[in-house]
Amino acid sequence: MSVPPQGMNTETFEYLLAFTVAHEGDTPFMYNNWFIKNPKKDVTIGVGLAIDSSSVEAGEAIVARDEMRSMFTVQETGLQPTPDEMKKEFRRVYDLPRTGTNLWSEFGGLSPLQMDRGAMLRCLSEKMLGFWNSKGQSFPNFGAIPAQAQVALMSYNYGARLSIAPNMCNAVRAGDYAGAAAESEVPGWDYKKNEAHKRLLMNAATIVRDGLDVATLPPKLGPFKPPPLVSSGTAAHGADVSQLFGGWSVTIGSWTGFFFFDANGNVSWAEDQSSQGHAGHWSVNGGRLEWKFRDPGDFRTFTLPLPLITANAVGTILPAGQGWFTMSKHGVHTSPLR
Repeated sequence: MSVPPQGMNTETFEYLLAFTVAHEGDTPFMYNNWFIKNPKKDVTIGVGLAIDSSSVEAGEAIVARDEMRSMFTVQETGLQPTPDEMKKEFRRVYDLPRTGTNLWSEFGGLSPLQMDRGAMLRCLSEKMLGFWNSKGQSFPNFGAIPAQAQVALMSYNYGARLSIAPNMCNAVRAGDYAGAAAESEVPGWDYKKNEAHKRLLMNAATIVRDGLDVATLPPKLGPFKPPPLVSSGTAAHGADVSQLFGGWSVTIGSWTGFFFFDANGNVSWAEDQSSQGHAGHWSVNGGRLEWKFRDPGDFRTFTLPLPLITANAVGTILPAGQGWFTMSKHGVHTSPLR
């Protein structure tokens, strides 16, 4: 594995690679995103390593190189493929359109070649570091940044370069990780990836606020979509946030229904305790809880002050002018969050 950038320890870099694999997917064969995800042919291997697919000849020249062939074996023989075998598979994949179901059946199942996982991770780490060197932002005290924020920054940069996120980077340099989380969303990105970056940055905010070890990382084996919340052992402002988990009865004006929360930052609303839940995400922001739902057109943010009370808690709906709500936990049987 490549050496981590200065200021990041090996354990954090290993978590970053596992986080990236979980979100990007690891495919040990050549595949195409054309045309279900990309209008142009884009033969790819491993964890998002794109081969030049501007023409068949360009791609063949790349896959025939020794460094590319060394990452593959022929499944029947276990030997390194010849340049012609690599070119043949590239041509097959180049002309094979991707559907919603054929990644593993037609691309993987019919491939005579297999990519070595160790080579896949080495390739990912080298690409990650190469992108980091062209991030377009500087962090003079990178080594002092909480490990989870380091992961969020490098992961974000892997997908888009930090040069497009000056507000997020300014917040990080100021030590305002909650502010960085608010600036971390990239329109058009996978929702789970955006939420994972936000969770890592909010965890960094909790770590700094509560004086925890800045090297604290989420579990190495996941979950990654998003990582779990940091538990400080002392709830924010003396509140026991664990009381949040479960179902609550809610009143908003003339509407009555239910909110349901879990420990992984998920929230849903429902008309009753047996109907389909409408999903959202909650987090701690300073001295209050905040959550939003993902229903189309719903721009509201629900806020509830800490410390948390479980009977007739009164919250505010933002932006200003959206009103307020009350919620109580007692007597509610947990259900939705589907």
